[in-house]
Amino acid sequence: MSVLASVMLGMLLISGAEGTLAQTGDRPVARLRVGDEIAVRVVAIQGYDGNYTVLSDGSVVGLGFGRIAVEGKTIAEVRTAITARMRRILREPVVEVVLAKQRLEYVYVSGVNQQSAGPVELAEGMDLRALISRVALPAEVDEYDVALFRRGERVIRLDLAGVLSGSESLGATILEPNDVVTVAKADRVRVWVTGSVVKSGELLLRPGSDVYQAVAAAGGPLADIINDPDLALSVRRGPETIPVPTRLTEGQAPLVLQPGDTVSVTVPTPIRVAIGGEVLQPDELKLRPETTLSRALAQAGGPTPIATLKDVLVIRGQEAFRLDVSGTVTVNGPVPEFVLQDGDAVFVRRNERIVVVLGKVNKAGDVRMEDNREYRLADAVAAAGGVAPNGSTMRVYLARRTESGRVEVVEYRLEAFLKDGNMEQNPIVQEGDVVVVGEPKGLTAGAAIQVISAASILRTIFGN
Repeated sequence: MSVLASVMLGMLLISGAEGTLAQTGDRPVARLRVGDEIAVRVVAIQGYDGNYTVLSDGSVVGLGFGRIAVEGKTIAEVRTAITARMRRILREPVVEVVLAKQRLEYVYVSGVNQQSAGPVELAEGMDLRALISRVALPAEVDEYDVALFRRGERVIRLDLAGVLSGSESLGATILEPNDVVTVAKADRVRVWVTGSVVKSGELLLRPGSDVYQAVAAAGGPLADIINDPDLALSVRRGPETIPVPTRLTEGQAPLVLQPGDTVSVTVPTPIRVAIGGEVLQPDELKLRPETTLSRALAQAGGPTPIATLKDVLVIRGQEAFRLDVSGTVTVNGPVPEFVLQDGDAVFVRRNERIVVVLGKVNKAGDVRMEDNREYRLADAVAAAGGVAPNGSTMRVYLARRTESGRVEVVEYRLEAFLKDGNMEQNPIVQEGDVVVVGEPKGLTAGAAIQVISAASILRTIFGN
């Protein structure tokens, strides 16, 4: 096989490969540009073969087909155009066209060391991150920015470290021929972030960074306070302290930081309060500052069934406070909330507002009267389980100790209240009263007094 035949065979193989690539659709078909060189061969006819460079006006000039515009066209389109021209002078010409040499494209890098500065051959699909990773960079990448200029205008400016790490999404921007990429010392705002953040200390931020970006750059708030409703942000700027909301409302602009600003992320230091007595979970609690007594009791599980909140004892150093947190409403309105302080000790007392109900009831014994509730004779009997089957509301006795120390016993016909609503037969009962429910035909007033006296003696000896 002659040398010419070998060359032609190679050109045919290359042409076939190009055609196959165009059919796959995996990649866009290459189009001719100024400076590219094509090889044209007319099979079996001598005198028309040659290599032609795409001129500055986007055309090629060749023997047999003259001047044809080829810039932006594929090899297949150029072959069709040249074949059509050749048909004017040749009968059924077979024309082959291949890309003999492709003009190289470049991007330009500046601002780095001399060995890396200058033109860099532009590979197909090369992005900004790929280019930067190919050049020698300064060791302190955190202190540098990378900028992309296209047709004389800066279109991107990014943090160099972010481009390299992949955190800057625009680092994937595809480069174009003649783009200019610069790596230069970045302008930075020096600020400090202190308090409850992952990494407190000095930060160098981009000009225009706001307080939230500074907190994010410091790793964000500590995990155990990130959802704390008392989390507070502030910026100290010279002698001034500027409070900053933890969340912006619609239309509110963030505070832009200035050189020397100090961002503080804080939560109030908790106070310690000991809570004991008649609560469900007595313990020493860590509470937010300004916590009220009623809220602290709720955090201790609330009062037990036998507690009273009308006389809660709070000891503070050398002082003692007896407080009503039962929700009592006075003529001046609700009782004001009591705010606890660090080191306070709280004791919830047992409810001593007791009425003793005896005689013919289902559950004889003590009845504790709830805070802020008025109890009458019928209420006391109902709280003792109601009248037993062998009992009667015709004779109900109420005993009360007078100021002189004597016990006064009064007989009431509770049935008159239950049937006719006679309130005189349903008096208000008080702490320390004794109620005795009699039988239909038994338990005279004298017998009732004996029962009441025995109950009073037992309470005196054994207490409640």
